[in-house]
Amino acid sequence: MQAVKLKATITADHTLEVLLPKEIPQCEAEVIIMYDRQDKAAEEGGMLAFLELLDGQNYPRRSGQEIMAYLEKERASWDREA
Repeated sequence: MQAVKLKATITADHTLEVLLPKEIPQCEAEVIIMYDRQDKAAEEGGMLAFLELLDGQNYPRRSGQEIMAYLEKERASWDREA
């Protein structure tokens, strides 16, 4: 199976429009659609909006020292022989 990367247009009625090179013969083909997501988070500020949303949530928070202590303990456990 051969692969060719092309640009295509998806119309409002969900039709895919693509012009194929002449080298591609008439045959059945597998199509993979890759597109940019235009979701609500991206429209509303992306990552910054997401982080602001998290700021109001009630989740356990750790200081930098607590995080480093946890990481040191975890790394130390890797060095132990079974």
